[in-house]
Amino acid sequence: FYRPTSKEDGEARLEAIRQKTGCDQLYITIMDPFDSEGRALVRESSREHQHEEEEIRVIGEGGGFFDIRDLQNTWVRVQVQTGDLIVLPPKAYHRFTPKGKGGDAPDLRTQYVV
Repeated sequence: FYRPTSKEDGEARLEAIRQKTGCDQLYITIMDPFDSEGRALVRESSREHQHEEEEIRVIGEGGGFFDIRDLQNTWVRVQVQTGDLIVLPPKAYHRFTPKGKGGDAPDLRTQYVV
């Protein structure tokens, strides 16, 4: 988890990670609560799941909570907000819950790097 001190700092950190890991693709995920595709993404992300590869997320707008299982099988909650960068190791079980006002998910934009 990394909370940058500025937009430039965050972009530099992301670029350093991309160079180190050889990531060459960038996907933008938008979780818009007023869009059916966005609501489906919220439902999918909120279920516990894992990925074979490392997952790198940058929170472009909005915020929420990543719940990640540690080695003792205990949930660890990390609150993320605009500009934050989080790297999840391969095969780490996790879920994501967007944080919104009054229970509504914000228009959350994340960059997914592979």
